[in-house]
Amino acid sequence: LAGIYKNVIGTDTSLEQLEFAPKLPNVRYQQTSPVISMGELEQTVSTQSSVDLVYIAQAMHWFDLPAFYQQVKWVLKKPHGVIAAWCYTVPEVNDSVDSVFNPFYTVDSDPYWEPQRKLVDDKFMTIDFPFEPVEGTDNTGPFKFVAEKMMDLDDYFTYIRSWSAYQTAKAKGVELLRDDKYTKTSSIQHLMEAKIREVFESVGSFFSGGDHIPWCDRDIINGCEREAAEAAEGDSEELKRDTIMRLSWALVHSKQSEDVQRGIAMLEASLANSSPPLLDREKIYLLAVGYYRSGEYSRSRQLVDQCLEIAPDWRQALDLKKTLEDRVAKDGVIGIGITATAVGLIAGGIAAALARKK
Repeated sequence: LAGIYKNVIGTDTSLEQLEFAPKLPNVRYQQTSPVISMGELEQTVSTQSSVDLVYIAQAMHWFDLPAFYQQVKWVLKKPHGVIAAWCYTVPEVNDSVDSVFNPFYTVDSDPYWEPQRKLVDDKFMTIDFPFEPVEGTDNTGPFKFVAEKMMDLDDYFTYIRSWSAYQTAKAKGVELLRDDKYTKTSSIQHLMEAKIREVFESVGSFFSGGDHIPWCDRDIINGCEREAAEAAEGDSEELKRDTIMRLSWALVHSKQSEDVQRGIAMLEASLANSSPPLLDREKIYLLAVGYYRSGEYSRSRQLVDQCLEIAPDWRQALDLKKTLEDRVAKDGVIGIGITATAVGLIAGGIAAALARKK
């Protein structure tokens, strides 16, 4: 919204949530009371008939809707003010991963959800929404759209831990993601990790790389850019490192040569810094991909051989090596090779998989 409107006011009842919000020059954040009067609305948010758009993201199912709608009608400009509300349902990856997640959501976590969650599960089909359609449409929806999000496995479990149901369970002494092999629900983390690896093995199906090395589209690159920029403003070195790795992965898998060259430069500079051996191996793999994409097959082969010395059975390394050999045979170029990435690139690979709805 900050990129569309001159002034934006973001509200939440939680000051902690507002502190996590990105700091932008044209956005003002305002903590509001759970029950807000018209006077407080006018004093802290905006005056009557002064707002172009009221936008509610993943929150309207918690509201006292009659009171909220009265305030919306009071604050919106007449006659062209707009109210837009949306919610996201549970993430969808593929049948394999979803077969683990869905029972966890519908059975294990179900007792800890508030009744209002049913409105989200129903995809807002049953929510009262007493407003006129905007011009050009014949109804107010809900309209379905797909939201894509870059996620690695840690992000996926962080998302689960952000659920109100997870927090409610935790307050009652129940750890929904507990690591206890003797319980059915606790196995979700181990099962999910195994399924994620399966997804990564087939990640090419989410892209259009004819040589079996996945392409990365501009939307994913832009998302990685934003994540890296936000992380750069924080204090977490681990977060900075992880977002740079995801951005590097996206860049070297881009169809744009300038992106690939930028990714190579970032990885070369990063290798000069001390990193855990596993992370260095991932960087070498990504460099091999970048040099392959830029046509420098000899350099790519050298890097691939480095990785295969570390892990001779690395499937993706072997696949890329075969791809390089095929390209060399086809183009008459001498020198090829590559390596695969391990857990870290599983993070990069699943980012694409989690972002794409099956």
